[in-house]
Amino acid sequence: MSTLPQKIVQTSENTRYLFASTDTTAIYSFALAAFMGVILALIGVFLAWWYGKKSFDLTSKSFEITVQQILTSIDAARDNTEKTFQMNLDLIQSQREIQHKELNFRYMHEWVQSFDNLSSGYLGEVYSFIKLINSYVMRDELALGDIDKQWENHVQTLDAIDLKLQGISILKFKLLLLLNKQSELEIKIIDDLNFMDDWIRSEYIENCFAHKIAIDWEGSAYMQFFSRVQQCKKNMIEFRLSKTSEQLDSF
Repeated sequence: MSTLPQKIVQTSENTRYLFASTDTTAIYSFALAAFMGVILALIGVFLAWWYGKKSFDLTSKSFEITVQQILTSIDAARDNTEKTFQMNLDLIQSQREIQHKELNFRYMHEWVQSFDNLSSGYLGEVYSFIKLINSYVMRDELALGDIDKQWENHVQTLDAIDLKLQGISILKFKLLLLLNKQSELEIKIIDDLNFMDDWIRSEYIENCFAHKIAIDWEGSAYMQFFSRVQQCKKNMIEFRLSKTSEQLDSF
């Protein structure tokens, strides 16, 4: 048979015991709560410090990386600038060399053209002069006994001879300007030009014009002159080919 709990009667002893137990529990609870609060606060401070430090470290590393990237970009830009500058210098130098070669090629081309025109013009004027002298002698023979015709022939031929000699002298002078005696061929050509000039003035003017002696196309005098003219022509062609070769090599 179960018994009913007895009614606790409050006395001075158990009342004192109850109050003391309640105060101690409250103090322990407060102390524990304060301790836990301090621990949590310390943990919060530590976490805040730790996260702050990590954030600062990450920010520092990010800043260092950014600075390094900027420095690398500056170095790369400097290298690219130097390379670009050097490439531009090389390009300018290359263009200058090409322009120099083009100018040299153009100069040599014009020189060869001038030499061709002057040499062919000079030899043509020499042959024309010889024919003029010979035609004068032939007309003078046909006009024997007619003083007026002989005088007219003399005056006309004298003016024509003067113009021909001036033309030959001008062409010879221009050829000498192109020749500077730097090669054996140039020396030979200059010697040929001087020979033909002296031969024309001494042989054809003195003998044909003054003494009215017709040209013997098969005689030794003309054959010697003709041989020298052919030699001069050959030297001119050979010299022209050498200059053309220099022109091609210079480009």
